[in-house]
Amino acid sequence: MVDLWRATLPHDAAALLDFDKRIFGSDTFESAEVWQRYKSYWIAADDQRVGAIAIAPDAAPSAHAWEEELHQAGALFLASIGILPEFQGKSYGSQALRLLIRRQCGMGFGYLISNFRVSNEGSRHLHERAGFTDQKRIIPGYYRNPVEDAMVVLRYF
Repeated sequence: MVDLWRATLPHDAAALLDFDKRIFGSDTFESAEVWQRYKSYWIAADDQRVGAIAIAPDAAPSAHAWEEELHQAGALFLASIGILPEFQGKSYGSQALRLLIRRQCGMGFGYLISNFRVSNEGSRHLHERAGFTDQKRIIPGYYRNPVEDAMVVLRYF
């Protein structure tokens, strides 16, 4: 059983950055301060931190053209979801994302928008299982290390 354990606190930023590096390798948020821009939660299973999730309501984290949609009322941006490698494959990511969707559904948001590397089949399946069905577009060269395109997807509430 997974839970969004608690909202992260400012002193958690360094730990979140460490988790990010362990999950995503070299392609992480640039600094602990980036995590502080988001509303973030620890993902826990059996009272143990297994990952983290970050969201941004009605706010674009960067200046990419597709992110103009995030400025629309009712948009919720899923900035990051990650499970530590030793806990992957246990449905923790799917459970956490479903829990987030249930909690945010009645909060006035119309849809959840997310993106992932086009080569990341695990993330693609995670989003599909959570009901992301509307493929908005591919953003060429969105990721930097290594350079790769991003798939942008929507999930309506």
